[in-house]
Amino acid sequence: MDILQLHEATPGNITDIISLLSESYSQFRQVLTPENWATLEGNLKDRDRITALLTGTDTFVARIDGRMAGVVFLVPSGNPTIYTRPGTGAGLWSAILALLHALIKPICPFLLKMTP
Repeated sequence: MDILQLHEATPGNITDIISLLSESYSQFRQVLTPENWATLEGNLKDRDRITALLTGTDTFVARIDGRMAGVVFLVPSGNPTIYTRPGTGAGLWSAILALLHALIKPICPFLLKMTP
C-alpha cells in the first residue's frame, strides 16, 4: 500500500533532498552546455548551499512509502532567488506553481491507483 507523508524538512533530510534534486534536474543535462550543466550540478550537490536554502526557507518534503518523492522550498517574497512571472508581482504565484509541480506530479501515479 502506498502511504503519502508530508512534513517540514529537517537538516537530517539534506542527503535525500540532494539526491532528489540531482535526479530531478538530470533531465537538463542534454539541453545545457557542458559548462552550464557543471554549474547546475555543482549547485544541486553543494551541501552548504542546500543547508542555507533549507534554513532560509519553509521547506517541505513528500515521501511515498518512506522514499522521498518531492521537495518544495517556499522562498520569502522579495528574495532575489525567487522566480516571478511578468505582471504577477511578488512571486507568490511561482511558489505555488513550484509546490504543485513538486508535490502533485510525484503523487499522480499514487492518486491514479486510488481511482475506482
